[in-house]
Amino acid sequence: MSDQAQDVEFWNNQLFELHTYDKEVYMTQIMADVNDLFIIQHPVNNNNTFMPVSDGFPITVYFHDQQQGLCTFDSTLCLYKNKLAVVRPSKNAIKKAHRRRFFRVPVETELSLSAVAAAQEEAEPYGTYLTHDLSGGGLSFLCPHKLEEGELVTGELKLETSRSQKSVAFIGKILNNVKIKNKRYKISLEFTAVKEAVRSDIIRFCNFKQIELRNKLRGYSFE
Repeated sequence: MSDQAQDVEFWNNQLFELHTYDKEVYMTQIMADVNDLFIIQHPVNNNNTFMPVSDGFPITVYFHDQQQGLCTFDSTLCLYKNKLAVVRPSKNAIKKAHRRRFFRVPVETELSLSAVAAAQEEAEPYGTYLTHDLSGGGLSFLCPHKLEEGELVTGELKLETSRSQKSVAFIGKILNNVKIKNKRYKISLEFTAVKEAVRSDIIRFCNFKQIELRNKLRGYSFE
């Protein structure tokens, strides 16, 4: 069976995950498609740090296609009229990504967190938050204070779309706290214990939100 992806679609505001050769990961979005180039926002990593770039910088791009699922291609970054761009790949260069990856999607949905309770003790609730981004492997959310890095927490996510509504539970670990404006922190969390059926629900929810965004923006011009 061929690994080559067929008839993939690119669209304005589509999410790209950029991987460098030293295994750093950055997120960006397509702003326009011009002269076989994707004009993109300046890529940023999970710590809100901008990607250091130079003309001809090699990258591997991951993106989600509605029909093909997770796809990938190798490309380079370049400058076009003082804007950052990704060189558009040939059709034959786009492959299906068979290795397991969890694609982060910026989406706001309700998140409830509690401390992991000791035996015969009641869990201490931390509060209810809105996610900043979400994937099958974890999430980030905004919080007015830090949480202890490495701490285990229990959580519940609301996955609501126009087609369905459900809540899913997980156990996760706090990875880091990044201070942002307005005296808040963006806190990253990794799922450490989640049923595979739940993980599949989360991935479907992320994919639905991407498709929903694409349909809202279809035909909208960024020029």
